[in-house]
Amino acid sequence: PEQKNADPSSFLKGMFSRVAGACDGVRVNGPKAQEENGYRIAYAQIYCGRQKGAQFGVNMFFKVVKGTDSLYVIQREFRVPPTEVGGVTTFDEDQMEEMKALMKAQSVANSYLLGSVYVCGGQSTDKRCDSRPPR
Repeated sequence: PEQKNADPSSFLKGMFSRVAGACDGVRVNGPKAQEENGYRIAYAQIYCGRQKGAQFGVNMFFKVVKGTDSLYVIQREFRVPPTEVGGVTTFDEDQMEEMKALMKAQSVANSYLLGSVYVCGGQSTDKRCDSRPPR
């Protein structure tokens, strides 16, 4: 099917297979499908231990929303030290500040995707969509 008509979970499963071809040591969480404010959505996290041809891994967080006319894909990505197992990031003892910064940034990104990303439209039940100024 066309991307804009794809189911959010199906879209993410396709993304998993594409990432698996570009990374070594892949681990995924999700997709977790649900309905949110009248729309079908899915969340997922992909942990790439080492991107092929690069000296780093990548942690990717996704939220996909199936709108009336489009599929909205919101992604936050973090480069991390390479590892054999995706999602298991190691730091040297002298990298404590880098580790804390990564953990905080990933927590903020996850909170943003879960609580601040939403779609307004004809089928939205989100109260934040009611605050539009009058015409």
